[in-house]
Formats: sequence, C-alpha cells, structure tokens
Amino acid sequence: MQHTEIEDAIQAEKWYRTKYTNKQLYSWMEKSLRSLYYQAYTLALNTARKAENSLSFEQGRKISLLRPGGYWDSSHDGLLAADHLNLDLKRLEAAHFDARDHDFEVSKTISLRQIDPLALLSLRLNGSANFSLNESLFDVDFPGHYMRRIRSIAVSIPAVVGPHTNINATLQLTSHRYRVSTTASKAAEFMAQDKDSFRTDRIPISAVAISGGGGGTGVFDLTFSGPKYMPFEGAGVISSWRLDLPTEICKFDYESISDVLIHIQYTAQEGGALLRATANEAVRITAKAIKTEGTQDGFWAMFDLKNDFVNEWYGFSTRLVTAKKSSSEEATSKMELGNLKDRLPFWSRQQAKLEVRDIVWVSQSSKLVNGLSVQSFSKPDDGSIKTETLGKCTTATWKDLHVRSLDKWVVEASSSVLDEDDETVDNVYMLIHHVFQ
Repeated sequence: MQHTEIEDAIQAEKWYRTKYTNKQLYSWMEKSLRSLYYQAYTLALNTARKAENSLSFEQGRKISLLRPGGYWDSSHDGLLAADHLNLDLKRLEAAHFDARDHDFEVSKTISLRQIDPLALLSLRLNGSANFSLNESLFDVDFPGHYMRRIRSIAVSIPAVVGPHTNINATLQLTSHRYRVSTTASKAAEFMAQDKDSFRTDRIPISAVAISGGGGGTGVFDLTFSGPKYMPFEGAGVISSWRLDLPTEICKFDYESISDVLIHIQYTAQEGGALLRATANEAVRITAKAIKTEGTQDGFWAMFDLKNDFVNEWYGFSTRLVTAKKSSSEEATSKMELGNLKDRLPFWSRQQAKLEVRDIVWVSQSSKLVNGLSVQSFSKPDDGSIKTETLGKCTTATWKDLHVRSLDKWVVEASSSVLDEDDETVDNVYMLIHHVFQ
C-alpha cells in the first residue's frame, strides 16, 4: 500500500513538473499580456488625443482634458489606466455636447479686381496671382463678429473660352488666422497684431484643383455631413492665397479673364456690444487711413481696353487694321472710354475730386504703347516717358500728369502702330494712379 502511494506521488510530482501550464507558461503569459495591454492602451490613448485635437479644431479653442503624461503607472503595471482614460473620455464627450448650439452662417463674394487689380493683371500675364483677405473686408459687413472660420470656398473665373473647354486652376491657402478674443476695448488694441488675440490651426485640406470656371469648389460633392472635412474648412477668413493657371499650354486666352470671384461661406460668433463698438471704430480708422493714403500716396486702378470696353475696342481695332491695309497714309482711330470714375473701386468713387498723377500702358506691342495718346490732355514728351520690358510685354509710363477729370477720355492711335501683316491689334492695359483731392 505504501509502495503504491509512493509511486502515485512520484507520478504526480512528475506530472506537475512536466505539465504544459507550468510556471514558465504563466510567466510568458504575464509578460505577453502586459505587452498586449500596453499596446492596446497606447492605441487607445493616441486615438483619444486625436479626438481631443479634433474637438479643439472644431470649437476653435484649446482643450486639454487628457493627462499630458498619460495614465500608465509602470510601478503597478498600468492597472486602472483604462479606467482613468475612460473617465477623461467621458469628460471629452461632455465638452462636445456642451459646445455652442449655433454659429452665424455668412456668405460673401469678393472680387479680385476690386481688392487687388495688380494681382489680376499678374494672373492674366503670368498665369499666377497672390492675394490676401484682411479682417476689415468682413468688419464692414458685420462689425463685432469674431471666430470667422471658412466653411467652403468656391471660385468663379469669368473668361472667354471655347466650347467644351474647362478653366483649370489650382487654389492654395498659404496662411490664415482668425480672431478668438473679444476683450479689445480700443481700436488700437483691436487692430494690433497680438498673437494671443488670434489663432491658427492646421487645416486638413489646404489646396484644391478647380476644373470649372463657374463656382468650382474642388470637390464633386460639397457636403458637411460626411466623415471628411471639406477643402479649407476651419481656416480663418483672414488669409493669403495663391491661384495658378497652367502656363505650358494655355487652352484659352488668359487676357480674356475679366475677374476672379471668391465665394466664401463662413461661420462666425457674436462678440458683444463692446467688440462691435471697437470694430466700428477700427473700420472708421481704416476708412480714414484709406483716405489719407489716397490723398498722400494714391491708389492704382486697372482697365482692360479690349475686354472692359468691348464695343469701343472692336471699332477702334477694326479701323486701325482697315486703315493700315487700305491706305499708304497714316490714319487715326479713336475709342471713347466714357466716365472712368464710375469704374473705380468703392473708396475712389466716393471721393468728390480725384487727380490722375500717372498712367502706365501695358501691351505686347511696343509700337502700340508708345503710339497711344489721350485727347483730354497732352501727352508727355517722349523724353519723359519711361519705357520698360515686363516679361513679354512693354510698359510706357506717363508721370506727373495732374489730370483732374476722368470723364470723356478718348484714346487714339495712328495706323503706324501696326505692321503690314498685322491682322489684329494687341490688347492694351491702362493702369491709372490717382489721388484724392
């Protein structure tokens, strides 16, 4: 009996020593589970931080509910890390539901020709343009709004194109910001570029390909209910942009582009009576500064003689070409421009008196820019006209004119500005430098 018990004990000891679920197995399982648990914790924490960043982006404010150092306690093998993380995730969820219920939704169309005519000229001649949108453009419409953030951007490029021809362009956001503070009590404080008063976020999509000239957004389906952000969504309206057209092969005449219209849909919040009063004061100061700048330095306005005065240009160019072909003697052709003041930007139109100081003529034909004159006033002497080359174009600058009327201008040129084999007349841009009186 005793021998049997001894043999059974020996067998039992052997089994315990050689069984699969031994100490080494549990040690391996403990290490593997610890590693697996830590990897799962790290994945959950990274996802939680992305959720926190997304909430900060959507609400436009810094949200710090998760522990910066994490929840893992190595001395206790990370026990209760998941519970602490889950608690802060609940707090993050509560912050999401406690967010504001409604933002103002505003639409605005901005004309590149009105805010930056030289950028439009660069687009026509070089195929690219850089331009900026400042806060005063929006304060004029709704003073006292802040947290102005883009919801969508659409671009319209009116131009003369052939059938089945797309207007292709790339629109890129180069910089942006939006006001987050409502504490400014004075215009000087409001207009100061204090970094604490503004915020800049990383935008998921900062460039789009526009494949249609009529309100192109760069996406097939512009919807805000999907899982993805739309182009430029969340960017501040105080922004800088770059617009590029294909330059190797031009599928239409870029000089026929009459304007670039930026259609902005953005959200904003009401900043209260104090911010409204401060913004109004800043607008008044800006208007006064514009008047001061207009009086001292002046502004430039651009006119495209071919596309802005279509009927007049057609008659002018036709008479020049016909006269060149039909007669050996020089003949003069004229085109009436009417009252140019009505075509100036808003600030210039509101002035009672203007004075034209300089005129710059731009064309690909050097003979044409040097052969133009205006009946309303005397052309400067040839020695005082500054002629320069700008890419493929030639510029002729008339300086120190002191012309006080923009009405009834008549541009004229003789047929000598054309060569014998010319079938058309190159387009002419007229840039007017005017000051307020």
